[in-house]
Amino acid sequence: MSSPTAQSGDRLLWLAAVVVAAMGLGWLVIERPWSSDDALDLVADPAPNDANSIALADTAAPPADAGEARDPLYLARLALDSGMLVEPVEYSAWTLFGAAVDANPDNAEAQAGLDQVAAALLGRGQTAFEQGRLDDAEIVAGTIVTRFPEHAGALELAANIAEARRPPPVVVREAPAPAAAAAPRPPSPEERIPGLHAAFLEAMGQNAVLTPSGTSARDLLGEMIGLAPGHELTGAARTQLVTELLDRSTQSLEALDTAGAEAWIEAAAPLAADPAVIESARDRLMQHLIDTESKKRIPVSALDQTVRVPAQYPDIALERELEGWVDIEFVVTPAGGTAEITVVDASHARYFRNEAIAAVEQWRFEPVIFMGRPIPQLAYTRLEFVIN
Repeated sequence: MSSPTAQSGDRLLWLAAVVVAAMGLGWLVIERPWSSDDALDLVADPAPNDANSIALADTAAPPADAGEARDPLYLARLALDSGMLVEPVEYSAWTLFGAAVDANPDNAEAQAGLDQVAAALLGRGQTAFEQGRLDDAEIVAGTIVTRFPEHAGALELAANIAEARRPPPVVVREAPAPAAAAAPRPPSPEERIPGLHAAFLEAMGQNAVLTPSGTSARDLLGEMIGLAPGHELTGAARTQLVTELLDRSTQSLEALDTAGAEAWIEAAAPLAADPAVIESARDRLMQHLIDTESKKRIPVSALDQTVRVPAQYPDIALERELEGWVDIEFVVTPAGGTAEITVVDASHARYFRNEAIAAVEQWRFEPVIFMGRPIPQLAYTRLEFVIN
């Protein structure tokens, strides 16, 4: 028969065994060592407190190359949405969609993107033609035809430009026969206004706002102002044309055609009775230029970076010998800091993301200067995690 002391020792041994077994079972449940690394990556990260670390759900597949490289179609769509049709050349929608088509002519998405860019370019070219900016219109037509030799809209625009450049025919007029009687009295300036106003309305109806020279609504209004600036019909025509020009400037801004918008405003400036109207339009244009520039996504390599803190390698990934990458977008603030840091894509759902965000939060840049003032600037990069 066992002594009380022995029985107490046995109970302690059993209790210790139970504790060890429970700890081992807990480790198995938490760590799941039988699971592969890929299976672990399918587990979503716990919802972080920082909203910036939430990845976008609808992102393009990552590219195979390293560094700041990204899916060219993804970048092309961003450029198109930002109005970067052909400039800057290396980041433009035209270049990026074109490169994707050149790499794979059967890429329907890339081809559709090129068609969209061509349509937007054609709209800008037609606006330039209406404004008399024939050189700009010719560049647009040539750009489109270079890739689409049979593009009907571009070919028509090119033909219209050639016609507009053709000098007018020389008209030889015969000397009038001597009048048998005294010539009638020429109409006074006031009497000429109704006829000019009727021609002005006809030109407006035919969309001949700034061109052709001599018969455009602008030229006819200029003649009315020269003859009778205080006439009621002259004032009405002035208001109508200035309103039309500024409306077209707004439409060009909405189409991200800043050159067209500026040309419409400058055409309206000498005609407007109230200078404040023109200043307001110029202020809108200035703010639009700044906003558009700020939204252009550029690679970090294009910025002047003053502080670059490396990302910390997550311990658990290092233990498992996992490598990966994280695609980051963020805003360089006017003060040179970083804000609105967003994970766009990543090689793993579980690892590297928070470490990449923590690193970018500490980066610093020289402020981006545009039109004489510091502006916020969208930027992107890829942070790679490689075991040396």
